[in-house]
Amino acid sequence: MQRRHVRRLVVSWNWGRGLGIVTQTTLLRVFDPMEMYGVIETLQRTVEQLEAEKAERLPDGTAELKQPEAKLHFI
Repeated sequence: MQRRHVRRLVVSWNWGRGLGIVTQTTLLRVFDPMEMYGVIETLQRTVEQLEAEKAERLPDGTAELKQPEAKLHFI
């Protein structure tokens, strides 16, 4: 929105039956900083755990894992 110098976007859903306006302010209200902080902390712990598991399986860092590595899925 900033790059294109647009202050409002018209959005539609259900083939135009529903219409709405999105502004920069409404977008910012969606992102709760405390919730984002919690998600970031959880992801950091998961990465640290996966790195520790990898280090246990690969002490010299050169061998390949026999099992596929765990993947993070975002919802």
